[in-house]
Amino acid sequence: MKKESPRRSVSGDIVPAKRTKKNISRNFVAVNSSREDGSKKITADSASKNIGRSAIKKVLLGGSHTKPRQTNHEELLEIDEETLDDVSSRMYKPTYFRHAHKSPLADHIGEFRRRTLWCVLALVFGGVLGYKYQDQIITWLVKPLGQQLFYTSPTGGFDFLIKICLFFGFILAVPVIIYNIFKFISPAIPPHISYSFIKIIIISILLALGGVAFAYFVSLPAALHFLNNFTNQQVSSLISAQEYFNFVMIYMAGFALLFQMPLVFSFINKVKPLKPARLLKQQRIVILVSFIVAAILTPTPDPINQALMAAPIIALYQTSIGVVWRDNRRIKPKNRNSTQLGMA
Repeated sequence: MKKESPRRSVSGDIVPAKRTKKNISRNFVAVNSSREDGSKKITADSASKNIGRSAIKKVLLGGSHTKPRQTNHEELLEIDEETLDDVSSRMYKPTYFRHAHKSPLADHIGEFRRRTLWCVLALVFGGVLGYKYQDQIITWLVKPLGQQLFYTSPTGGFDFLIKICLFFGFILAVPVIIYNIFKFISPAIPPHISYSFIKIIIISILLALGGVAFAYFVSLPAALHFLNNFTNQQVSSLISAQEYFNFVMIYMAGFALLFQMPLVFSFINKVKPLKPARLLKQQRIVILVSFIVAAILTPTPDPINQALMAAPIIALYQTSIGVVWRDNRRIKPKNRNSTQLGMA
C-alpha cells in the first residue's frame, strides 16, 4: 500500500492526517525543536519516565498496540498537559479500596446529615413509644425493688418520665444507629472486613443482652434484697425515682460491658496468639482482678454485690479460654495444610 506522506504547515510543523484506523498511531504531533511560539513541549524520554509512553498510548488510543511513528532526535513529542493529568489520574489510582466510590466532601457531609437524621428520627419514635407504654416500663423497672418510688422536687416526676422515654427510645434506636453507622463507613471497608464487622456487632449485641438479662433476673434482685435487709423499725428506706433509675442503668451497663469478655479475648488472640494452658495458670490473678473490677463497676461497696458480679467474670474468663482454644484449633489445621503444600 502507498504510504501517506505527512503534511506540513507554513511554520514547518508536521500536521497529523485525519484520525482513521490506519493512522490512529499518529495522534501525537511531532514538532521541530526550534518552535517559535514557545509553547511547553514534553520530550518522548520525559513522557516515558514520568508516565510511560506505552501506557499513555494505551489509554489515549483506546488500547491500541500499534507502535507510534519513529521520529528523529530533533523532533519533540507534544502532549497536552490536561491529557497528561487525565491519563496519570486514571493510570495511578490506589490499588486499595477499589470498590469505594470517590465522592467529594459535600457528598460525604450530605450522607452524614441523612444518616444522622434517620438516627434522630428513630430515637424520637422510640421515645414516643416509651411515653405511650410508660406504665409498663416503670412497672418492669420497679419489679426487682418491690416497693414504690418517690421524688423530692416538683419537676422530679417530669424528669423521671423524660429519662424513661429516652432510655426506651435509645434501646429501640440502637439497631437503626448501628445500621446507619455501618452504611456510612461501608464504602471505605473491603467486603471481607464488612462481613466480619457485621458478625462482631451481632455477637456483641447478643452478649450485651445476656449481661442485661443476667443483671435483671439474677444479680439485681439479690443485690436489692441484700441492701434492704439493713432497714429496721426505726429506719425505713425511701428510694427516690432518680436514684433508683441511675442505680439500675449503671448496674445493667456494667454487666453489658462485662459480658463482652469472650469477644475481647478472641480479638486479642487474633492480634497476638494466646495459649490456653497459660491462661489457666493465671486464674488466681483473674479472681483477684475480678473482685477489683466488680468493686469499681458496682454502685455499692457491699461484698455480696461484688461477689455476684465477680462470679460471672470468672465464668466468662473460663468461656474466653474455651473460645481461644477453639480458635487455635481452627488455625492449626490451616497451617498444617499450608506446610504440606509447601513441602510438596
